[in-house]
Amino acid sequence: MAIYFNREVQAAASVAAGGLKYQLVQWHPVHEVLAVAAKNEATDSDGSVHCYTHEGQLLEGSSIQRTSVVECMAWEQRRKLLAVGWRSGEISVSSLEGTKDVFEQSSVHRDAILFLCWNGSGSRLVSGDQNGLLVIWRVDTKGSLYPLPVHKHQLVAPLNHCILKYSASLPYSWNQSESSEKAFSWKHASDQDSISCFVTSQKGNIYHISNMGSVSETFIVEGTIHSVLYSHARQSLVVITQMMQLYQYAVNANSNTITLSMNAKLSGNNKPINIIWAGPALLATCSYEDVVRLWDFDRDENYLLELANVDRVPETAHVTYIDYNKTKAILSVATSSGHIVMWQYSPFKSKGLGPRVEPSECWNLLSVTPPIIGLITQMRWGTAKGLLAVNSGQSVHIFSAQVMHSHFNDQVSAVQVSPKSVSVTYHSTNLVHSINVDFLIDGVCVTKEHTAVWGDKKVMLYSLSSDKPVARVAGSFTTTSTVILLYEYSVFVIENGQVEVRTLQGTTKQVLTCPEGAANLMSINGHYLVVTTDTAWVMVWDISRREPRQFSSPKNLREMTSDSIVSVKCNSVCSHLSVITTDRQDHVGSAINVVEMEGNHKFSYTLGTADFTGLQSNYVPRGDAVESRQAELAVKLAGRLLATSYWDNEEPKLLVCEAMLEHDQVSLARSRRRHFTTGLLGKQSTTSVADLTMASSVAVVMFITDDTELLLSEIIPVEEHCDGLIGVAAPVLYFSKLSIIGKGERTDSPCDTHIMRDFVGLDLRDKAVVKSMMKFTACCTEGNMDEAFKAIKQIKSKAVWENMAKMCVSSRRLDVAAVCLGNMGNARAAMALRKAREELPEVEAQLATLAVQLNMLDEAELLFKQCERYDLLNQFYQSMGQWSQAIELAETQDRMNLKTTYYNYGNHVESIGELTAAINCYEKSDTHYVEVPRMLLDDPDELQEYIMKSKDKTLYQWWAEYMESLGDLEAALQFYRDGGDHTSIVRIHCYMGNTDKAIDEVDRSGDRAAAFHLAQRLETDDPQKAIHYYTKAQSYSTALKLAKECDLQGELMSLALLCSEDDKLEAARIYESNPATIDKAIVLYQEGGNIGSAMELCFQYDRFDLLQQVAKEIDVQSDPATVDRCVKFFSSHGEFERAIDLLIKVGKHSDVLDICLTNYITISEELAERMTIAKATEETPEEASQRITLLEKLAEACAFQGNHHLAAKKFTQAGNKVKAMKALLKSGDTAKIIFFAQVSRQRDIYIMAANYLQTLDWRSDPEIMKSIIGFYTKGKSQESLAGFYDACAQVEIDEFQNYDKAMGALSESLKCLGKMKTRTPSIEAKMQFLKDRITLVGKFAEARKLYEDRPDDSVHMCSLLLDEPSLDTAVRVGDVYGMMIEHYAQTGNHQKAYSLMEEMRERIPSVNMAFYVDMQTIELVHSSLGLPMKHGMGAEMSREPQQGDIDEEEVESDPEELIEEDYSTVNLTTTGTSSC
Repeated sequence: MAIYFNREVQAAASVAAGGLKYQLVQWHPVHEVLAVAAKNEATDSDGSVHCYTHEGQLLEGSSIQRTSVVECMAWEQRRKLLAVGWRSGEISVSSLEGTKDVFEQSSVHRDAILFLCWNGSGSRLVSGDQNGLLVIWRVDTKGSLYPLPVHKHQLVAPLNHCILKYSASLPYSWNQSESSEKAFSWKHASDQDSISCFVTSQKGNIYHISNMGSVSETFIVEGTIHSVLYSHARQSLVVITQMMQLYQYAVNANSNTITLSMNAKLSGNNKPINIIWAGPALLATCSYEDVVRLWDFDRDENYLLELANVDRVPETAHVTYIDYNKTKAILSVATSSGHIVMWQYSPFKSKGLGPRVEPSECWNLLSVTPPIIGLITQMRWGTAKGLLAVNSGQSVHIFSAQVMHSHFNDQVSAVQVSPKSVSVTYHSTNLVHSINVDFLIDGVCVTKEHTAVWGDKKVMLYSLSSDKPVARVAGSFTTTSTVILLYEYSVFVIENGQVEVRTLQGTTKQVLTCPEGAANLMSINGHYLVVTTDTAWVMVWDISRREPRQFSSPKNLREMTSDSIVSVKCNSVCSHLSVITTDRQDHVGSAINVVEMEGNHKFSYTLGTADFTGLQSNYVPRGDAVESRQAELAVKLAGRLLATSYWDNEEPKLLVCEAMLEHDQVSLARSRRRHFTTGLLGKQSTTSVADLTMASSVAVVMFITDDTELLLSEIIPVEEHCDGLIGVAAPVLYFSKLSIIGKGERTDSPCDTHIMRDFVGLDLRDKAVVKSMMKFTACCTEGNMDEAFKAIKQIKSKAVWENMAKMCVSSRRLDVAAVCLGNMGNARAAMALRKAREELPEVEAQLATLAVQLNMLDEAELLFKQCERYDLLNQFYQSMGQWSQAIELAETQDRMNLKTTYYNYGNHVESIGELTAAINCYEKSDTHYVEVPRMLLDDPDELQEYIMKSKDKTLYQWWAEYMESLGDLEAALQFYRDGGDHTSIVRIHCYMGNTDKAIDEVDRSGDRAAAFHLAQRLETDDPQKAIHYYTKAQSYSTALKLAKECDLQGELMSLALLCSEDDKLEAARIYESNPATIDKAIVLYQEGGNIGSAMELCFQYDRFDLLQQVAKEIDVQSDPATVDRCVKFFSSHGEFERAIDLLIKVGKHSDVLDICLTNYITISEELAERMTIAKATEETPEEASQRITLLEKLAEACAFQGNHHLAAKKFTQAGNKVKAMKALLKSGDTAKIIFFAQVSRQRDIYIMAANYLQTLDWRSDPEIMKSIIGFYTKGKSQESLAGFYDACAQVEIDEFQNYDKAMGALSESLKCLGKMKTRTPSIEAKMQFLKDRITLVGKFAEARKLYEDRPDDSVHMCSLLLDEPSLDTAVRVGDVYGMMIEHYAQTGNHQKAYSLMEEMRERIPSVNMAFYVDMQTIELVHSSLGLPMKHGMGAEMSREPQQGDIDEEEVESDPEELIEEDYSTVNLTTTGTSSC
């Protein structure tokens, strides 16, 4: 267990004199450095600040002294920079890094600094003073404040709190750090200079400081502000006034505005000390009371932690301060008595485990420290090692968590009970010695004669006796060794990597060298010393002689593990070693390693797994029973870590380990433990699953086999009042008690013991019996039952066997119990156990049966409850005569057997003559109708009185039957009437000849049984009435039979419709013989399910009106010939819809198509869906072929009728997407064509869609053009895509004369042809042709670009182009002439321009000159030369090319990517000057 050791901080020499009073303590958020502020109490001046390590040692060069008094301190979040605010207004920043400089700033503030706050990056410091001046400083990398502040604001004085919204760790000032949550994320800040925060004044003003440094007043609260808290998780600001009024504000992270969300009055007096967060949304307050008040914001719950429930704290003590350790969930509470009480929060409630508990029970009392002198005014938790700084004004103490030391050897145990005291117990005589030393204890070691205690480099040795409570000092010496062992009169220590053997006075007798490394671990078992080096080598010495000698050759453990080794121990004969390791982060794992000393066998077992395979190939299967038992035990160890391991000092096969839950699960386990019923048979045998789950620590008993394997034998939960395992002396395990910690000198033992389950009840003084049982336990664990029984067969005492049988109940060993019962000669118990194992699936129920046979009644009751077999527990209570418990259990847990329980209890009380109680029980069991008359039959008067009082109709009927048996018919009639038995009344009336009364009774009651009985009596005398009452009794078949026998034709039809199908068919055959009643026969045949006969009669007698009704009953099972006749009949009379419905119903869909096509019936979508066969879940190939064929026929029929959309749908359902696309193409629905092509994802369909889109006006719609490109690309039709780009180029030339874009399109066309894998001669010719065209187009485009700079060269290039023979295949000749004519006209060479016009007319005879040359230019040339206008010079002024349309749809890759570099730059739009 970890307890808290107290180290007092020593005052610095420079300020030690005089009346020193400590003011503030503050831990660095990251480093283990404590800042302490003090002042001269006499003069209230001369302040100083000193920094200490976690051990209380003063850091050199860390002191700051001023004539003023410290008002606040704040550490920078990461660097060792301490900002100190003084009463004089001065700010000091002390750096503990490098040169340890101190930077001063005293030019701005003139009043006491009340708070200092660093931002998350340490680049800004906020300060506020008594006069209301708020200053934001810029800080350089060394920690020095810039002379001029970044921002300065005068606010309402005095300021008292500053809360940064996004700091990595909240700043600590004297006033505000008590009430601040210490974990926020700086990552939310916009930059490293963020300083967004809230500032409050003592008078109630709340200000918000933005990242830009601007100030805005957000709220004003009533009263003096005491504390301010910020919850980052809830995004809320909490303000508490001096009068305990709470205001909660919701903070908007985006707008930095706050709104009031709650206003409440806190409980407690109006003198709050400090208010803090004690968990997420959990507020803790203290105000000079003996309680800590907590308020859970999330659950809206209030509860208390009371000092009155804590031992060792005086009743008059009250709380003076509180602080919370967020990492370990520990709330520390300082009291006026100087004690510090620590509670640890358990997530029991939030986990939803177990029953609902009070919130205060989720806090487990962890520790109570010894009192310190003075009134504690401040506490601060450090960041690591469980460090707690406590300020009492007179002194400062550092509490650090330490592990208590213990040792066990040869029936002697030593347990550290306080930092400087050890309790030594001789378990053979129960004598307890107390040893006190003057140093902090680092370890203890005991033998029968001596005890060693060491610490602070000093060793004290004491001689103790098992019969005299006297301890004398046997010797002492100094050593740097942290591991010290005793054996007889020798002391083993590690010095300089070697093992030294010393006397009790410290004289070195011998040095044991370790050639394979430096020794760092030692252990002793028996007379074997095991030494481990830092290089993982292990050496063993036999120390039984005067001089130790090496027992075996060194063994290298590095071959087995690469982790750090923390424990190596040997068994009693040194044949095996147990090894415990840690990882690189010093985390102990859950694996125990066993190494064979002489051989190479190694074995590793991980807690919580069922993997029992060794590191070597030496694993031997143990059989299903053993494997199952091992797996069952392994599951109970899941989630645990290995703590220690101990070998027994006599039994070499026995190894006991302690397994603990991880740290964050311990408090949860302890809470669960308090709220569940733990244990099965008491303290010594508590091994239930609930115990093991809820125990924070368990002892695992294991046996090592001859094959170096570990097998689990028993798991023992460590009691809650115990700390942990300290040793084993089989069959007893020894544990240290928690209750002794901090109690000082005691006379009772600080140890608790636990006996292994197989040894409970045995006389442990009989070594032979203990040895036999040990061998028995080991063999049972290995599954070697033959050897197990050989081990105990010498035990002859029946008492021993009975005790062992009882022990089997706790150990759950039914197989062993059967043998024990046989040796006891208890045949009845053996038979009961055998039946239980055959019939009861629950092991606990079988154990309970065994417990009952062994008269272990309490244990049996607990076992029945544990397995929740409340039916068996009910039987157990009944057999024990515990009827009240049996009835209570049946009413709450065993409702199924409630009536049976009452019935059995009724039999019991009847047997003892308590008839009234028996009647009550029989009534509750619903058996009083039989049992009460049986019980009271010998007393008719009492029975009649009971029946009359009960007014129960069933009892009335029983009494009426009894009266009838006695011949008293009138009395019987009366009781039958009271009991509502109308049948019996009618029966008696008929027996007495009162037929009219019987008829009246039937008519009045309407009872069917009475009506049937009356009808039977009337069959002979009045058949018509008999049929009437048969009908009333709903016995229609009997009524129909009577009507046929009496030839009552009028009643036959109505009765037949009410009867079964067979009766209907029989009546139909009767009507069929008479042509006048054919209609009735048809109806009855139809109702009777004989559709064929009904239709046959319709055809035979031309009853077509009835045929339509009969046809509705036709289904797939009907006769095909009959169906065909009906279809032909409906078709011949023009009733095609009825014929179609009938064919669809019987599944003849092909015939439906024939009727539709033959008779020109339009196939609607509804009809098509009805004709579509649904796809079956498990469709055979034949069924699939039929379904697809029908769908294709249906689609072709729809296409024939012009319904192309429906045809496409059916083709798609048939899986023929190509035909579906063809149908859509015929429909001309562009949107659906594009959509279908995209979802079909087939090459042919992509090409078909693109071909169709080219028939549209794609020139005016660039989206359709993109779809065409995309579909050709997806369809991998490069030749078609090339042709489309060629068309685009021609459009650019013809429509817009944009030769640049045309060249880009032609280039894309050439690239597409180049991507074709197979190039035929025709493709090669096309590519060459495209190259030539690209060359000509490029030349002309270049000439047009050149014209602006060099017009003559441009015209010369055009004249050369005119000489090209294939110019007209790429460039319009008119464009070339037009450009040249325009040039010469503009330069005034009209004669040359005219000659070019004539040349153009000769080259293009039908040319419209105005199409290529501006009309004004033409007129200018002619007028300047005095020539008349000729034909063709302006007759054609426009040209309208015809192209198609196309829709856009996204392709697999962006269309902009499909058009590569050259052409991708061309803007294909319909606006501007060109489009493609």
